[in-house]
Amino acid sequence: MSEEDRIARKTRRQARKRARILEVAEEVLVEFGLPGFTVAAVAERADLSKPSVYYYFESREALLSALLADHFARETHALLDAVERAESGLGALEAMMRAFVAHHRDDYAGFRALQIWALSGDAPPDLMAQEVYPLSWKLMGELEAKLERDRADGALSADVEPRRLANVALMTVHGIVNVHAGMDAMGAGLRYELDGLLDEACANLVRGAKA
Repeated sequence: MSEEDRIARKTRRQARKRARILEVAEEVLVEFGLPGFTVAAVAERADLSKPSVYYYFESREALLSALLADHFARETHALLDAVERAESGLGALEAMMRAFVAHHRDDYAGFRALQIWALSGDAPPDLMAQEVYPLSWKLMGELEAKLERDRADGALSADVEPRRLANVALMTVHGIVNVHAGMDAMGAGLRYELDGLLDEACANLVRGAKA
C-alpha cells in the first residue's frame, strides 16, 4: 500500500469516528439536556476513552459547537437541494417548506435540543458567523433570486418583497415543527395533523404571493 493510500484510509477512518462521536453527542444531549452533556458521557456512550473524544474536539464547548454546525449544515443543505430542484420561485418556496418538515419530522428530540441550545445565547458568535449564517444566506439568496424571476415573469405580486416572503415561509414551518415537537415531548396530541397544517400554510403563502 502506498503512502498516499495509507493517508487516505486514515482520513476516512477519522472522518467515520468523528461522525460517530457527533451522532452519540446528539443522543446524549437529547437524553440528558445541557446540564448532563459532558465529554465523559459522550465517550462512555460511544465506547471510547475521553482522550479519544478530545482528539477530535478540544472541549465540551467545541463538541457542542460542532454538533450545532453539523445540524444546521444538514438542515440547510436539505432545503437548498429542494430549492435548487424547483423550477419556479413559488415552487421553490413550497419545496423549501416541505423539505424543512420532512427533515425534522422523524427527529423531534434532536430538533428541540439543538434549537434550545442555539437560542440559549451560549452558541459562540464566531461559530454562528462562520458556519451557520453563510449557509442561511446562501439558501435565502437562491430562493430570493428565483422569486425575483417569478416577479419579472409576472407570476409574483409586485407588492411582495421576495426576501421577506422567504423568511416568513421559513419561520412558518419552523413554528409548525416547534409546536409539534413540544407536544410530542409532552405526549400530547394536536387537533390538527402536521401534514394538514403544512398543506394549508403552503397554500396560503403561495396564494397570497401570486400576482
